[in-house]
Amino acid sequence: MICNTKYIQDYALDSAIVKPGARYIDVLAHSNLRGNQPGLSVQQYYAKRMRENRNAQQATSLTLLWDGRTMQVINRPLPDGGWVALHEDVTEKLEVSRQIAHLANHDSLTSLPNRNTFHSRMSQVLADIDHSAGSAAVLFMDLDRFKQVNDTMGHMVGDQLLVEVAVRLKRSLCEGDLVVRLGGDEFVILQDNTSRRDAERLAQRLIGAMSEPFVIEGMIVDIGLSVGIALAPGDGTTSDTLLRHADQALYRSKSRGGGGYCFYDAAIESKGLSAMVGDDGIEPPTCPV
Repeated sequence: MICNTKYIQDYALDSAIVKPGARYIDVLAHSNLRGNQPGLSVQQYYAKRMRENRNAQQATSLTLLWDGRTMQVINRPLPDGGWVALHEDVTEKLEVSRQIAHLANHDSLTSLPNRNTFHSRMSQVLADIDHSAGSAAVLFMDLDRFKQVNDTMGHMVGDQLLVEVAVRLKRSLCEGDLVVRLGGDEFVILQDNTSRRDAERLAQRLIGAMSEPFVIEGMIVDIGLSVGIALAPGDGTTSDTLLRHADQALYRSKSRGGGGYCFYDAAIESKGLSAMVGDDGIEPPTCPV
């Protein structure tokens, strides 16, 4: 019965077709032909909208437009059985909401998942382990000589280095592994459905990847990586415990000069001793298909 110029413009419609007196299904067929609501046929589009329009209560839905924008459609029923539909472009609102949700679970510098994501995923993994008698590994990592980079080359170079480190870490992982940035130069990897040997091989692969020099703004940056490893469920059955034990193993690795890895050992940690797990010549594995 009524439509305005703004509606016709937003949906890229022809005013000669979309006007008072037109059949609603013809309006939607024309809109669909213009590329609005992609993925739905005219019949599906019509059925979707009529379900919303005939709802006894006010209904809200989203429609994807031909140019990628999103319209929010609010259908308000009328006493005579008709309806009024209000269309609002909510593209920017949705993007802001997505950014807020992303920042809540990701690191703003590297875009890696953050501590919140780690604990959430770790809880799921531990629940699966409890039911299936599986295993997992937590690898706590810290960059060697990172403070020296910040002190001598500046924090901007340090930040760019962290971004490049994140890229190398992701490239070193197998499918299903999770890498997060806790803050500063601390990173953690959660390796699910794994073994002690697999975790050891991953640590070796990560250390090798970080030993290759970085080129940041034309400057050669040489760092290393130290790793502490805790295995679930043997070394802990909560994400906090596993993270703490992996951190303790990392401390032992750092105390030996860095560039290596240590497994958590309750007996060693309780005595405050330092013991290093050495490289036994294991070749880096290929990731399972």
